[in-house]
Amino acid sequence: GGGGELGRSWHKEGSTTAKENSFSDMIACGKFMLKDISHPDMLCLEGASAGGLLVGASINMQPSMFRAALIRYGFLDPLSSLLDEEAPLSRQEYLEWGDPVQHPEVFSQIAAYSPQQNLACGDTQQSSSPSSSSFPWVLLSAGMEDPRVPYWQPLKYLAKLRRLDSGGGRHMQYGAGQSSSAASPSTNIFACRVDVGTGHFGRGGDSEALEDAASEYAFLSASIASLKHS
Repeated sequence: GGGGELGRSWHKEGSTTAKENSFSDMIACGKFMLKDISHPDMLCLEGASAGGLLVGASINMQPSMFRAALIRYGFLDPLSSLLDEEAPLSRQEYLEWGDPVQHPEVFSQIAAYSPQQNLACGDTQQSSSPSSSSFPWVLLSAGMEDPRVPYWQPLKYLAKLRRLDSGGGRHMQYGAGQSSSAASPSTNIFACRVDVGTGHFGRGGDSEALEDAASEYAFLSASIASLKHS
């Protein structure tokens, strides 16, 4: 939903049937940034949990507006999650997103913005397809012990990104202290860091937080620097 800074009514104007206001607000902020402050080759997004959904929906809507996106423990498949009434927090989350089980109109609305379901499929929406050079780089984070957003949700999103990327992408995998990459004709990078033994709020401790921040800033810097060699 909307933030709580301006009261409960402000929050409600970005939740349930008004959820899409969150995405239009984000796009409006991006357009404002691009007027005099930034450039599509340098503008990046970051979001965690429900904020990850905001980022995923925004890059689907306006992929050429952003250079890269960081999505930490992102709620990227709200439709499947909310349809599972036995999943952790599903019934509780109906207050925020609506109930797609009992209300077909809510089902249709969530299906229309869910990042997982709305990744473009090649030729049908070429402008927002991961195979397009305009689609931003994406770095995901997942926690093996996350009870709110199971680790398979970001990984499922990553798998679809790679499948839709006709060039194969440059795929980087993080986990258990190992990483690997493979170059291909595509210039996009889609990556996921899976933290073993961590929950929804990531690794604890100052040193771990600094390490994670360093890897994220390195990813963003590489996405911008790569344009000089493309």
